[in-house]
Parts: sequence; C-alpha cells; structure tokens
Amino acid sequence: MERDRTWIIVIGLGVLLSGSHLASDERKNTDGSPMTLETALSVLKETPTGDRLLSKLREHLGLQEEGELAEVFQWGEVSRTNAVLTRHFNPLTGKETRERRITIYVRKNQSLLNQVLDIAHELTHAISRPAWDPYDPELTAGKYILATLESVGGEVNALIGECQTGVELASRFGIYNSRCQRYVQKGRLISKEQVKQDFYRVGQWRETLRE
Repeated sequence: MERDRTWIIVIGLGVLLSGSHLASDERKNTDGSPMTLETALSVLKETPTGDRLLSKLREHLGLQEEGELAEVFQWGEVSRTNAVLTRHFNPLTGKETRERRITIYVRKNQSLLNQVLDIAHELTHAISRPAWDPYDPELTAGKYILATLESVGGEVNALIGECQTGVELASRFGIYNSRCQRYVQKGRLISKEQVKQDFYRVGQWRETLRE
C-alpha cells in the first residue's frame, strides 16, 4: 500500500487526482490498470480525517503490518460494515469471552471519489465498539434505533466523518461531491444537530415508529 500511496502522491499533480478523474465513473488508473481498493485507501489517507480513521482501525484490530489493513476490505454490491460477534463460553471456568470480526465492503461500481467517501463512512462504524448487544434480552426497537443513529459509531457520526473527508478532498484537490452538499456550507460542515435531525425526518412513517 505504501508504494501505491507514493504513486498517487506523485501523480497528484496530474490526471489521477484531478477533479475530472477522481469524480468520474472510470474505474481504471491512468496506466489502464484496474482500480484497486488500495488506490481508494491511499487517496483517503491523504486527508487528515481519513488518515486518523485508518490509524484507529489498525489500533482497534491490532494490525501490525500496513499490508494487513487491505485485507479488512472487500468489493461488494453495496458499501457496508459486517461485524460478527461470537461468544465463547468456557464451562470449566465459567468465563465468557467475545470476539468481533470486521469486514468492510465497498461498492465497486461507482467513482473513486464515492468509494473514498464510502470507506470514510464505514470506518466510523468499524472503529467503534458495538452500541447495542444482540444478546441483551432488554434490547427494544427504540433502544436499537437510538443506538444505531446516535451512538459513537452510529449513522450520524459516520455521515459527519464522510462529509468531513469530502470537505478535505475539496480543499486539497478541488473536488466537490453532491452527496454532502446539504451538510456543507462555505466549505465547512454544519452542526451535528442538523445532521441528526435529518435522520428523524421519517415523514409518513412517524406514527408507525412511535407505536
């Protein structure tokens, strides 16, 4: 990955990181080779938010080698974070341990820019401890919704991380994306509270959710 990162920095003044290429749906590098996940990770690493999120992921998963990071990511039909929580119970000691394995899937058929933003979004989910316990007998639909949206690794913070990355990409490379246009004003993110309010705009489903 370090080689890819260096290559991208060098090409940064050329076509690869020009607004037209990064934002286009062409999924090939300038030399005609297929676009890889390492390419998207290298671009993300050039933003302060992306670099911080990737460093936290390495720390969270206990990864020692740079190359191990790429193994966490896979192409997918949609971008999502898959976390598998496994309980291990030792009947001799009566102790229980839990193992959490993470795989981040990135939607392949989209522009490099959108891939980078998707990864930033999913990293927020991946680096945070679960806000709800699937084995909790007292877990209700209301608690689940609240945790999914407003926890440290919830959708509100994930969107903020995604859009902050977008702001930094725009500042460095002059690339703008409409996905975050609603939440960015004068080159800065609007308040977290305004982002949160949008998640609760459920329209016709309001009464159903209240019930």
